[in-house]
Amino acid sequence: MAGDPSLPLDGRVAIVTGASRGIGRAIALHLRSLGARIVINHASNSNQAHLLASELNASANSSHPIAIAVQADVSNPDQVKLLFDRAEQEFGSQAHILVNCAGVLDPKYPTLSNTTVEDWDMTFNINTKGAFLCCREATKRLTRGGGGRIIMISTSVVGSLPPGYAAYAASKAAVEAMTKIVAKELKGTGITANCVAPGPVATEMFFAGKTEEMVKTIVDACPLGRLGDPNDIAQIVGFLAGDAGERVSKSTHITYHQSRVMAELQQGTITQLTQIQQQSPLPLHDRVAIVTGASRGIGRAIALHLASLGAKLVINYTSNSAQAQLVASQINSDDSLPPRAIIVQADVSDPAQVKSLFDAAESAFNSQPHILVNSAGVLDAKYPTIPNTSIEDFDRTFSVNTRGSFLCCKEAANRLRRGGGGRIICLTTSLVAALRPGFGAYVASKAAVEAMIKILAKELKGSGITANCVAPGPIATEMFFTGKTEEQVKKSVDECPLSRLGETKDVAPVVGFLASDAGEWVNGQVIRVNGGYV
Repeated sequence: MAGDPSLPLDGRVAIVTGASRGIGRAIALHLRSLGARIVINHASNSNQAHLLASELNASANSSHPIAIAVQADVSNPDQVKLLFDRAEQEFGSQAHILVNCAGVLDPKYPTLSNTTVEDWDMTFNINTKGAFLCCREATKRLTRGGGGRIIMISTSVVGSLPPGYAAYAASKAAVEAMTKIVAKELKGTGITANCVAPGPVATEMFFAGKTEEMVKTIVDACPLGRLGDPNDIAQIVGFLAGDAGERVSKSTHITYHQSRVMAELQQGTITQLTQIQQQSPLPLHDRVAIVTGASRGIGRAIALHLASLGAKLVINYTSNSAQAQLVASQINSDDSLPPRAIIVQADVSDPAQVKSLFDAAESAFNSQPHILVNSAGVLDAKYPTIPNTSIEDFDRTFSVNTRGSFLCCKEAANRLRRGGGGRIICLTTSLVAALRPGFGAYVASKAAVEAMIKILAKELKGSGITANCVAPGPIATEMFFTGKTEEQVKKSVDECPLSRLGETKDVAPVVGFLASDAGEWVNGQVIRVNGGYV
């Protein structure tokens, strides 16, 4: 959007339910720091809600309030309607963003057989019916045509399913399913819908009913060796709420750990790079990033975007040296500065060449690399069914996509900078979830990578290195178009709620976010960047 890039939500109105404390409060504060005007919803804690509104208004250079507190029970449809009415009346605008954070958890942690009907009903009334009512109102009243965002806070317990959380996990699983469906139903509106599913976060709700031993067990189970902080969650909500988060729709289990909004790289080019470099601090200043498959397509966009965030780049390619050199030239366009990008030819399926890739990074920049983005991959453009897939094509697909990822991850796990800032990011595909005929070998090769990354994230406990996958949907690249008819391309567009193909610039900011310090609390996850395609 136009205006100050440090305020990507300037002028937009955000309703945050459950915002008087905990994660909701942190989200309200963060969205305001990005320029949004805030509706602070609370159910009963009016003192904390009004105090937060007063703090936000006192910090603004405005004669008109930029934050209001509104009491509303999210399980009551009339009060939810009033919540949206107040937003429109106070700010003279339709709301742009709904963040539904209101929720309850039974601190007795009863087994299903010991859960009372009353506690079950209360849990579903707030967590599920409340989410439904807020979501339904938002679908009718958020601004359309771009910038509309529905963000539901669910829980990583839906994935881990520990005993004692039956009602809570079930109530949130319902919200995740509902959000995935509403993202499809909102096709053509420009409104996206996502869930953010925090793991253990140090809030009053988390500590209630837990012994010190229980808390210690949870901390010990986390690869990062700590509880999450509400600010970890707030920043990824801010990323999803911004324009850079548009292509992430219908995703869940952005299971977290921290974030920050990055300026979107325009059309995959670096403009005014010298000015960008002179701004301080850049989130990836002087960090070394290796990007495989970076001579074209998504890899190229990622390399350029990471450079715009201050990183030094190792641009890997297999055969297209001319295109790789062009990417490096764009990054090194200012002759007055030392080179910030090198190109290195390496076949990622060859362990000796992968080792030489890391050697070149250390030699060129006199530093251990901090970031690996594995974007190298192949796809059989004949789109054969499994019975028609040749052994040669199967072996090639797994050699590059799976073995190549393994070799790069293995080298990165041993050689990335430890103690903080280490990032392993593997590009997979949303087809792992869609499971379309004609993609058998390709999907299998990428599903293997997703499983490997989830395990690697746990194995790296104590290193300060995180490991995640980014799984694009249909993206307008040479690889996507090869072998497809116009009818097949049109079908892919028609299936997307945002009614378009993705662009490489839709994927790059998500990778940039994960690569930064702000992305630390996202670990062992698969982020599907597909506009709601699946």
